[in-house]
Amino acid sequence: MPVEEREDAKRFVTAGVVEWLARQEIEAWPESRRIALASALAAELDRAPLEGSLVVGVTRAPPKRLLDNAQTLLAAWMLARARELTALSDEQQRDHVAACLERCRRWGVVGMLVDRTSSTGSRLAAMRALASIETVFGHWRSAARNDADVAAMERLIELVRSRLVADLLQSMLGG
Repeated sequence: MPVEEREDAKRFVTAGVVEWLARQEIEAWPESRRIALASALAAELDRAPLEGSLVVGVTRAPPKRLLDNAQTLLAAWMLARARELTALSDEQQRDHVAACLERCRRWGVVGMLVDRTSSTGSRLAAMRALASIETVFGHWRSAARNDADVAAMERLIELVRSRLVADLLQSMLGG
């Protein structure tokens, strides 16, 4: 198949997924179904990452439900990652979080925060983005429904925050 036709097909599939996500009420789904969909989407994004411009080309102004569903799915995926932390040593936990953040960076999720070569080039913008990540952490916290999940999610958030701050400081110091 010629490259141009492959790109057209990729845009068509992306548009279909975006349209489908915009029509769902994922927050109402059972937790296991949210985590399963989030894991399947993560595996697909690992296999064939989408270019940010491709997603923007599909929908210029994403509907609120699409954004809410994306946040819900990311929170479900992070809850599954948080549960994995409980069986790991401190060093393994840090490595696990670094790997999760790298995957998110490749997908374009919280891209500026985990990408030391931010396209904005603005330290102030990076610091503002770091402050806004607390809103994202709030969505992640809402995915935790019991004490064990809350504790695991708080540990994950602590490690993510620590990693993001370290990356920001390193980039600010020219490292």
